[in-house]
Amino acid sequence: MRSIGQYGESGLIPVNDVQANWKLNNNYTDAGLQGKVITPVSSPVFSTDRKEGSHSIDFNGTNQDLSLTTAAGDYLRGGYAQKTVAFWMKADNTTNNRGVFDFGGSDNGLAMRLNTNSLIAGIASGSIRRNISVTYNSLDWNHITLVYSTNTLRLYVNGALVSSNTSLGFNSVGTTSDASMIGDDNGTNALNTTFNNFDGHFDDVYIFGKALNVAEIASVMNDNYGKASATTPNLPATPTAPAQLLATGASTTSVGVNWADNSNNETGFDLYRSIGNTSNYIKITSLPANTTVFTDTDLFSNSVYYYRILATGVGGSSAYSNADSAKTLNNLPVLTAVPAQTVHYQSVSTINVSATDDQGGSVSTTFNLTVNDNYHPVVAPVQNLTLDENQSATINLSATDQNPADILTWSVSNLPQGFTLTPGQNGAATLVLQPGYAAAGQYTPEIKVVDGNGGVGIITFSLTVNDKNPDTKIYARVQYANVAGAPWNNMTGPVTNGLKDELNNTTGVGIRFNQPWWMPFNAGPTTGNNSGVYPDAILNDFWYFGYYGGPETASVSVTGLDPAKKYTLTLYAGSVFDGGNNGTTLYTVGTKTVSLYVQGNTQNTVALNDLAPANDGTITVNMAKAPGTPIGYLNAIVVTQLFDDGSSPAAPKELAAQNVVGQGIR
Repeated sequence: MRSIGQYGESGLIPVNDVQANWKLNNNYTDAGLQGKVITPVSSPVFSTDRKEGSHSIDFNGTNQDLSLTTAAGDYLRGGYAQKTVAFWMKADNTTNNRGVFDFGGSDNGLAMRLNTNSLIAGIASGSIRRNISVTYNSLDWNHITLVYSTNTLRLYVNGALVSSNTSLGFNSVGTTSDASMIGDDNGTNALNTTFNNFDGHFDDVYIFGKALNVAEIASVMNDNYGKASATTPNLPATPTAPAQLLATGASTTSVGVNWADNSNNETGFDLYRSIGNTSNYIKITSLPANTTVFTDTDLFSNSVYYYRILATGVGGSSAYSNADSAKTLNNLPVLTAVPAQTVHYQSVSTINVSATDDQGGSVSTTFNLTVNDNYHPVVAPVQNLTLDENQSATINLSATDQNPADILTWSVSNLPQGFTLTPGQNGAATLVLQPGYAAAGQYTPEIKVVDGNGGVGIITFSLTVNDKNPDTKIYARVQYANVAGAPWNNMTGPVTNGLKDELNNTTGVGIRFNQPWWMPFNAGPTTGNNSGVYPDAILNDFWYFGYYGGPETASVSVTGLDPAKKYTLTLYAGSVFDGGNNGTTLYTVGTKTVSLYVQGNTQNTVALNDLAPANDGTITVNMAKAPGTPIGYLNAIVVTQLFDDGSSPAAPKELAAQNVVGQGIR
């Protein structure tokens, strides 16, 4: 480990005096973090036959080696009184003066070679040279360590001392200008002989700036040197499972759950719930340690819920507790209050009262009933009615009463907003409906008439209001060889006025191409079956610019618009002209730009949204070619006037939900 700061970095801890370490795991990186560089010569290969990591280096014994980058005064060319070189070696040949390494020169340095089945190590100091050796004919992996310290030189094989000289006659190695190499010599060497190339493998090469002792050599050989380690303690035992879980219906929307905490080492509890059966448990909450109660809320009434729980801990989770179920309480049915009633003494009247509850709930209500000589008024039936939003309808209402002196009063309920009720002569009224754009849905209006003496007449009918898009659209397209029918307006020149909308109403809206150039053509793509975004006649004819002398940029204006309204312009362009790539056309209004790739396009349009016309009622679209595009195109424009009455969006209606077993609420 080392610290890194703004102005540099600390030394490593533990301190290990590693001057270089090449693991040779398919790379030449210095794992000792000293940045020492080695360079392969003649492309030696990495091999999976190794002692450490993933790879070793394999020399062919002919021309391959590793050159070490050194400099004056550094770890190999500067003077030193201690040095250790350690590595794994697997020789393919132990004869013919094979160079193992050459660090320095014949004046000052360390070297090692294999010759005549001997491993020979040498040292030079001020051109005084000494060597030690051991018989060596192994072709297996062995760990080799050469340790120099003042006046001693020791050679270890697999951690065991095999040769030494403890009276070298000098106490340090001086500086040298000679280079260094692994697998051969680089210039002169401390054994003062010429090496041949090494034949075999090297792995995990270390150079230390100190003399390692036997224990340290063993730790290097076992790949433990300089590493701090610790063994984490065993995981704690898993908690004991909770028990005696009990679930109780607490209300129409909640269940209380309690259990016994049987452990003292839990970190928390995970509570699971299944709806209606025991096959679909899911975790609904995690609770702190020592918790023994929980209230599950926001549930459905009169429904069965199953629960189980487990304890969680550092060492894992416990087994589940027993399971228990509870049923939420039932919602009682609701009776609408019945108003006071009157009935003629010689007639029969029906009072409709209904309340259903399949779960056994019951409820009651009371009302006053008066029997007298007054007759109830009778309202004439009204036919069921269907109309669109913003469409109006007039309903003439009538009622009769056998008590001619009674004054009849009308009222209506359960209608969408946008109606007026106008009383006429006694027993007549006019109901005018004009639901707004937020009124779509099904209604059961109630029409009620009272006679002032307790008599009431009521009828209902079914009213359906269809959703209607309040936006209005105008469809316009360039015509060359194809004529399109309604709702399309065919543009055959630079200016087209009096465009018709989708309902065939003539408007004051027009389209003007703002340059005298009018050049339509029929080389747009087609589907053959009108399955494109627009019919084939629209896709096939286009207007183009930036070609055959036409302007490089162009513009088109939509005129006669209402400056107080907002608009969307939807643009379509498509081409297969000339068999090439016709690129992308750009369309801009103000700061808004959209782009459309036209080549072979039968499906895509682009829209410029929320546009406000200028004071003169125009919106101008500037058109340009994207970089690399040869021609610009326009086939069709759809002008949409957006409806905005300033009110908030309509709330959704008729929300329905059901419980699907195994899936939850849908």
